[in-house]
This record gives sequence, structure tokens and C-alpha cells, in this order.
Amino acid sequence: NLLELCLAMVLFSTVVVFIAGMWSQQASISVRSRGRLTAAYIAEMKTEELIGKGYNAVRTEVNNQPQPYDVVEVASSSKGQESKTDYKVVLGFLPSCPDPDKSDLVGVLSVKVYFPDESDTAHEKFVVYETYLAKPTPASRGLAPAASP
Repeated sequence: NLLELCLAMVLFSTVVVFIAGMWSQQASISVRSRGRLTAAYIAEMKTEELIGKGYNAVRTEVNNQPQPYDVVEVASSSKGQESKTDYKVVLGFLPSCPDPDKSDLVGVLSVKVYFPDESDTAHEKFVVYETYLAKPTPASRGLAPAASP
């Protein structure tokens, strides 16, 4: 019985140390990747907003930007310390797709969000979301299609 108890204690201690190590490693990984996760969220929200506006509105908005990028300020707190981080949002739009099979059907919307990297302060990293936006067809504008003979 004493041998079983000692074996159980060693096994339990090993498992607890292993789980505690994984927990601390997961915490440090999530702290290091919070900028990327926030940038991905901002890019996704901006992409969804622009998709909802449609091809013509996006084309006009991107081409008439007053500055090359927008700044989104995000407030966060960690261990009781408040901090604010700026994320640069750069919009791009190609009126026709580079793929020749789709060039007359869709445009390409690109949302790029730059975020600071805590491990490499000399360089900003970025996340890019790209999506196709369908060009309006005559039927979608309320025009009847041409009658076939």
C-alpha cells in the first residue's frame, strides 16, 4: 500500500507540474499574440462593413479617402495598467479581379491592418483580409435584361 501511495504521489506531481507549465506557456502566448488578434478583429469588422455597402459605394469610398489610412485606437488593460494602442487601417480596391475569368464580374477589396509587435518594436506587422465584391449587373440595378430573339 505504501508503494502504491508513493507511486500515485509521483504521478500526480508530474501531471500537476506539466499542466502548470502548459498553463503559463498559454498565458504568455496569448499576451504576445493580442495585437494580431485585435488587428484581425478590426480587419474583419471593416471588411464586413464594406461588403454591406456594395461594390459602387466601396469603390467610391476607397478612392475618395482623405488620407492613406485610418487610425483605430484600442484601449486595453492588463494587470491593472491601462494602455492605448493605435492600429492603422489601409483600404485598397481593384475594380477588376486579376483572375481573367472573373475580371468583368468582381472587384477585389483589401483591408490591411498594421499592429505593433511587442517582440520586434522596429517593425510593424500586419493582417490582410481580401475579398471579392460582385459588380452590379443590369438586373440588380432594376433594368430588364435584353430580350433574346
